[in-house]
Amino acid sequence: MLEETNARVTGFKVFRPGVEAALKALAVAALLALLVLPLAWGYQQRNEARLWREIACTYRLKEALSDGRLLTPADLRGEACARLSELGLQLAGRGD
Repeated sequence: MLEETNARVTGFKVFRPGVEAALKALAVAALLALLVLPLAWGYQQRNEARLWREIACTYRLKEALSDGRLLTPADLRGEACARLSELGLQLAGRGD
């Protein structure tokens, strides 16, 4: 018959304790990667979207300058999107 022991039963009894600890550490690392990688990807996408928006605003300002709506090329300095909103020239949003 089986002998009764007061030992705690853990998950992987087919592996040695060292191998079991390594597998648990790998599982924890994989779970952390599943959380951190999407967050890092989203942060990078947000930064790229901001960059492209600033580029679009800069082109819109240059277009307004070539049409003669702006006074000087100094209007192109600083944040392009903020300058556009100061001048009342907005970029069209999605679906506009």
